[in-house]
Amino acid sequence: MHGICDNSNAPFKNIIIVIMLEVPSDEIEMTDDEIVEKTLYALWSDISIDTIASLLSRIANNVALVTTETSLCVS
Repeated sequence: MHGICDNSNAPFKNIIIVIMLEVPSDEIEMTDDEIVEKTLYALWSDISIDTIASLLSRIANNVALVTTETSLCVS
């Protein structure tokens, strides 16, 4: 993962990698980046903190939070 997502030495330069993560919806007071970091630290608790930080610096630099859309009923 490190080599593929590295900004300067990636073997494939013109590729987008999309990683989807389901996060708890009760984290209203946090930014999108903080929610992702907190969730991934919890999921990867068996990995060293240094390794997690290295991964996050490569994969969590463009976070977009997507929420469910409520349907509108028009009568």
